[in-house]
Amino acid sequence: MHERKGYKMLKEILSHFNKDGEEKLKINPIKHPYYYYQIDPNKCRGCGACKKVCKAKAVDGEHRKIHVIDKEKCIQCGVCMKWCRFKAINESDI
Repeated sequence: MHERKGYKMLKEILSHFNKDGEEKLKINPIKHPYYYYQIDPNKCRGCGACKKVCKAKAVDGEHRKIHVIDKEKCIQCGVCMKWCRFKAINESDI
Protein backbone atom coordinates (compact mmCIF):
# COMPACT_ATOMS: atom_id res chain seq x y z
CA MET A 1 0.00 0.00 0.00
CA HIS A 2 1.39 3.40 -0.97
CA GLU A 3 1.44 6.21 1.56
CA ARG A 4 0.51 9.64 0.33
CA LYS A 5 3.21 12.30 0.37
CA GLY A 6 1.34 14.53 2.84
CA TYR A 7 0.75 11.61 5.19
CA LYS A 8 4.48 10.81 5.24
CA MET A 9 5.33 14.42 6.11
CA LEU A 10 2.69 14.54 8.84
CA LYS A 11 3.94 11.25 10.26
CA GLU A 12 7.49 12.66 10.39
CA ILE A 13 6.35 15.84 12.13
CA LEU A 14 4.24 13.94 14.67
CA SER A 15 7.20 11.67 15.48
CA HIS A 16 8.81 14.67 17.20
CA PHE A 17 6.00 14.95 19.78
CA ASN A 18 4.81 12.70 22.59
CA LYS A 19 1.16 11.76 23.23
CA ASP A 20 0.59 14.93 25.28
CA GLY A 21 1.76 17.14 22.41
CA GLU A 22 5.06 18.01 24.08
CA GLU A 23 8.17 18.12 21.94
CA LYS A 24 10.58 15.22 22.17
CA LEU A 25 13.28 17.32 20.50
CA LYS A 26 14.88 19.76 22.89
CA ILE A 27 16.45 22.78 21.27
CA ASN A 28 19.73 23.99 22.68
CA PRO A 29 20.04 27.66 21.72
CA ILE A 30 23.76 28.38 21.61
CA LYS A 31 24.95 31.27 19.49
CA HIS A 32 28.05 30.39 17.54
CA PRO A 33 30.27 33.44 16.99
CA TYR A 34 31.69 32.25 13.66
CA TYR A 35 28.66 31.46 11.53
CA TYR A 36 24.98 32.20 10.97
CA TYR A 37 22.17 30.63 8.99
CA GLN A 38 21.00 32.10 5.71
CA ILE A 39 18.49 31.16 3.03
CA ASP A 40 19.71 30.77 -0.53
CA PRO A 41 17.26 32.79 -2.66
CA ASN A 42 17.99 30.55 -5.66
CA LYS A 43 16.75 27.47 -3.77
CA CYS A 44 13.98 28.85 -1.53
CA ARG A 45 10.48 28.10 -2.82
CA GLY A 46 8.61 29.95 -0.08
CA CYS A 47 6.95 26.82 1.28
CA GLY A 48 7.12 28.17 4.86
CA ALA A 49 8.35 24.97 6.54
CA CYS A 50 11.31 26.81 8.09
CA LYS A 51 9.07 29.60 9.34
CA LYS A 52 6.66 27.14 10.97
CA VAL A 53 9.37 25.30 12.93
CA CYS A 54 11.36 28.37 14.04
CA LYS A 55 10.83 28.79 17.81
CA ALA A 56 12.64 32.14 17.79
CA LYS A 57 10.38 33.54 15.05
CA ALA A 58 13.53 34.52 13.16
CA VAL A 59 12.28 33.46 9.72
CA ASP A 60 10.11 35.85 7.76
CA GLY A 61 8.45 35.61 4.37
CA GLU A 62 5.15 35.24 2.60
CA HIS A 63 3.86 32.03 1.02
CA ARG A 64 5.64 31.31 -2.28
CA LYS A 65 8.04 34.23 -1.71
CA ILE A 66 11.70 34.00 -0.72
CA HIS A 67 12.10 33.83 3.06
CA VAL A 68 14.86 35.47 5.12
CA ILE A 69 16.39 34.76 8.53
CA ASP A 70 16.87 37.62 11.00
CA LYS A 71 20.39 37.07 12.40
CA GLU A 72 19.53 39.01 15.57
CA LYS A 73 16.55 36.79 16.42
CA CYS A 74 18.08 33.48 15.27
CA ILE A 75 19.19 31.20 18.13
CA GLN A 76 21.18 28.95 15.75
CA CYS A 77 19.40 25.75 16.71
CA GLY A 78 19.47 24.43 13.12
CA VAL A 79 15.89 23.16 13.10
CA CYS A 80 15.01 25.29 10.05
CA MET A 81 17.91 23.82 8.09
CA LYS A 82 16.83 20.28 8.99
CA TRP A 83 13.24 20.82 7.84
CA CYS A 84 14.03 22.58 4.55
CA ARG A 85 13.33 19.99 1.87
CA PHE A 86 14.91 22.21 -0.80
CA LYS A 87 18.26 22.45 1.03
CA ALA A 88 17.97 26.25 0.83
CA ILE A 89 19.29 26.96 4.35
CA ASN A 90 23.01 26.84 5.02
CA GLU A 91 25.53 27.84 7.64
CA SER A 92 27.53 30.84 6.44
CA ASP A 93 30.75 32.22 7.84
CA ILE A 94 30.56 35.66 9.40
